[in-house]
Amino acid sequence: MSWLEDRLRQDLPALADVLMEDQAAQPETAATTVGDSPDTLVELSTRPVLKRRRWPAVAAAALVAVVAGVVALVIATSDSTEVMTTAVPAAQPDAEARDGIAEPEVPETPQGVPAAPSDQLEDSDEEPSTPEDQTDVPSGQSRDPAEPPDGAPEASEEPLFEEVSPEVSAAAEEGSPGVAYQAISAGYNHGCAVAAGGGLVCWGSNNFGQADPPEGTYQAVAAGAEHSCAIATGGYLVCWGHNDAGQADAPAGTYQAVAAGVGHSCAIATGGSLVCWGEDVDGQATAPEGTYRAVAAGERHTCAIATGGTLNCWGDNSYGQADAPAGTYREVAAGWESSCAIATGGAIVCWGANYAGQTDAPPGTYQAIAAGVSHHCALAGDGAIACWGSNSFGELGAPGGTYRAVTAGSGQGCALASGGTISCWGSNISRLADAPSGTYQAVAPGWYHSCAITTGGTISCWGNNDFGQAEAPEGTFTDLSVGSLHNCAVATSGTLACWGDDHTVGRTDAPPGAYSAVSTGEVHNCALATDGTIACWGDNSRGQTDAPAGAYQAVAAGDYHNCAIATDETLACWGDNGSGRAEPPAGTYRFVAAGGNHSCAIATDGTLACWGNNAYGQADSPAGTYQTVAAGDYHNCAITTDGKIACWGRTGFWIDDAPEGSYESIATGTYHTCAVTSDDSIVCGGSKEPPEGLHWEAQ
Repeated sequence: MSWLEDRLRQDLPALADVLMEDQAAQPETAATTVGDSPDTLVELSTRPVLKRRRWPAVAAAALVAVVAGVVALVIATSDSTEVMTTAVPAAQPDAEARDGIAEPEVPETPQGVPAAPSDQLEDSDEEPSTPEDQTDVPSGQSRDPAEPPDGAPEASEEPLFEEVSPEVSAAAEEGSPGVAYQAISAGYNHGCAVAAGGGLVCWGSNNFGQADPPEGTYQAVAAGAEHSCAIATGGYLVCWGHNDAGQADAPAGTYQAVAAGVGHSCAIATGGSLVCWGEDVDGQATAPEGTYRAVAAGERHTCAIATGGTLNCWGDNSYGQADAPAGTYREVAAGWESSCAIATGGAIVCWGANYAGQTDAPPGTYQAIAAGVSHHCALAGDGAIACWGSNSFGELGAPGGTYRAVTAGSGQGCALASGGTISCWGSNISRLADAPSGTYQAVAPGWYHSCAITTGGTISCWGNNDFGQAEAPEGTFTDLSVGSLHNCAVATSGTLACWGDDHTVGRTDAPPGAYSAVSTGEVHNCALATDGTIACWGDNSRGQTDAPAGAYQAVAAGDYHNCAIATDETLACWGDNGSGRAEPPAGTYRFVAAGGNHSCAIATDGTLACWGNNAYGQADSPAGTYQTVAAGDYHNCAITTDGKIACWGRTGFWIDDAPEGSYESIATGTYHTCAVTSDDSIVCGGSKEPPEGLHWEAQ
């Protein structure tokens, strides 16, 4: 997804254009190493800042004499860990950066030092990125201005959180029987919590396995952009999820604090020394010497509090986010392009980018602080929550009540109530899976919204509507395609209708004429005219709107390339050809789908063929015969001839848990997948549901 779109979606549309122009010239910071899988870098660059988590100090014993001290330690912590230090361990991280997904690996003996979780996906056999393959270019290469520069935020998945009224929050503070948590951490589009018994639970986006925590007992957890790390009760580290830059390659040793950023992670060893690993393009993973008691990992910068209380920040300083102020501090939080800290006197000091007011800290004294992408939250001395900055998704609408920990994500916040339950507010993209009731003939998921054509021909949309993308036009329609922030449809009269974000490239300026089908790409669209010719419009930076002459029977638009089936049933592709995505196989076909950097087609005999980038196995088409296929960014789903769903590619998105039943059509979005059942109802999924005891505030 486009960084500009994400910035526009979250903050100030006018200023977003300026920021994009400013950052487009900077090198991509998504990963320190580039394999054959450029697509991985695009995904990383679009992900949001990861707040480093502070975790409540573990209450030691039940001695009445020290209860007051333990409670003070618990209250004083939030989404970054603050610890005391003594000796300095010699553990160092594995400096090798890999592409793929890290599987958490728990050691057999708790007293032993675990090997770093490994086994990410093997490097794809794709050719390295080239200037033409700019949808997945590595750091330092040029890229399309519509794509995310320098590791911009991207975005996430959604579980089905229970929506409750504000008054329920007060009840939640009293705790729910059998449900209690001791620590929480919000990543970009996923979250994790440590249960009272030490077990880990995660929810939300799981496209890299970041919401699949390992078994065992833990004392702290940090949710990053698309990876997570936790400290086990034995002190060793375990990380899992996206590992394209080695950010999930947890080093050996024992630790007392951990912070997870976008492409890097940091931890404080039991002796107080800092260890960082993962992406280091801006030096964000080059930990300074000394001993520290708190650490926070941002997008491309890091901050830490030394044992003496002074602040030290390093890494990217494009907006002054690494210009640590003088003084002594007890809490620090690193956001997307800004940072905040709590001085020893309790006042908040913020610095860095301020396009959404995220550095306009409120007055007063506070005990804990959390940094999101463009908003921040803090916990006052009385347990109340204060948030400031962007409010695009209601992320400033923190519930009332008394809390003991707070954390901030991309467009949401969560807090741990005194009773051990969790309350969250703001963006809840998990609602994308809340398909509307009724009967439908087609469904199409986008980024944070979805649309569907009812059996009566009208269009119904749900989800985010910041650019009017969920405001369906009136009338009846025969075809529908949903993009990231815009949609197009073919009316029963044959005319085209497009709505949502135009992205300043004219992608919602539908051409006149009569059409039978339409397909939306990243920043362009293509449609099949009733006479068989193809018309494309919008951005043409890769030649994707230079439709070939001739007559065709189907067309599919990818991010920056397209494919079509000619009347003689052969395939033709054009536009960006990175990883060979515009080089279709020979043969005859009856259905084609274009994904982010790859394509798939169903041959006339029903078998599948996929080509292009294969970083996550998305081009490894399964055996069998199929009636339809949908291509996403890094995964695909198809319906077999007997009506079953089969998905493959990057984890999540029904890869291992496709719903049972009989289905007629299927479509993939950025963070969710939807299908129409044989009885014309809609089923959506792709994210992990939140655990019991988590409530989402009604907006």
